[in-house]
Amino acid sequence: MFLRVLSSPQVRDPPVAVRILWNTAEDAGTIQKVESFIEDLFALEVFEFDSEQILRIFFLGGLILVVGGTAITVVLVVLFNLISDLTGGVRFTMIEEETAVRKRKFKSDDNIYEERKNPPT
Repeated sequence: MFLRVLSSPQVRDPPVAVRILWNTAEDAGTIQKVESFIEDLFALEVFEFDSEQILRIFFLGGLILVVGGTAITVVLVVLFNLISDLTGGVRFTMIEEETAVRKRKFKSDDNIYEERKNPPT
């Protein structure tokens, strides 16, 4: 099954954006500079990237990461829901506090005085 996936035409062609980025890097000379750097670094006669193989591996790796990430997310959501059912979950209560300062009024001898004024003594 795995060999059939590698040889299928859908997997052979990488996404268009990846192909455009790779071709841009080749046209700019970046790929050749990296190849020559690796030749000089390891004292090799010839070193070349196999772009088709690299792009195929990137595509398969991305596909595996997407499927694996989705599967792990589903398992974690199920686990979270089971734990919430067992423990009763977590309840958050939002309390809205007033930020404006109220004027306090108090009553003295049937006269209402505001806090800012000095009441008679």
